[in-house]
Amino acid sequence: MLILEYVRNSFLAHISMIFGPLIVMLTVPFVVKLRHLPVAILFTYLIPIFPLMLLWDGLVSGLSAYNEKFFRNAIEDLNCHAEVSTNIERSLLYPSGTVTTSITLKG
Repeated sequence: MLILEYVRNSFLAHISMIFGPLIVMLTVPFVVKLRHLPVAILFTYLIPIFPLMLLWDGLVSGLSAYNEKFFRNAIEDLNCHAEVSTNIERSLLYPSGTVTTSITLKG
């Protein structure tokens, strides 16, 4: 079994979520069609619903992300024999890292 998550439940991941709303505020005028620009401006700058939704989604996703300890405990509760390994890949775009957890059943 392979589990991929783009978020982690770590301090660095939560801090990096702050940059999402800033990026939305900087890029909205360039990625929205001209006819939708007044609505996008309204809900991005005047009533900042779009940036706040992105911040909320990122923080909640980070807080609900599973870690390797959770999977080890779940496997132990099921009386199964499995190997759990986690790989974290960091990049300039996502410094807190992308998480890959693999579970290999034994026997």
